[in-house]
Amino acid sequence: MLQIFKASAGAGKTHRLTGEYIKLLFGQPYAFKHILAVTFTNKATDEMKQRILEKLHSLATTTEKDTIFDNIMEIDTLGWMEPARREKYIRENAGKMLIEILNGN
Repeated sequence: MLQIFKASAGAGKTHRLTGEYIKLLFGQPYAFKHILAVTFTNKATDEMKQRILEKLHSLATTTEKDTIFDNIMEIDTLGWMEPARREKYIRENAGKMLIEILNGN
């Protein structure tokens, strides 16, 4: 599946790409090696990588709920779980995904 996001500077592309990347991770756990996100500068790439790692850490260690969390909660493959169980699954797997990404596994 190919998705293209076009927007001017300061329009929130990095935030959107971060959210979409994490949503894809939860739709197909541990698929980070098969997701390609392209930006136009090394700085933007580094910023997006940092945000992904920070968001996974935040999901794993806090009870923060934001738009990215809400989007993950709505993933079809998680729909069979009751909301409390879905949240626990997200929190636990965010930490596992973070470790996998950092270890390059």
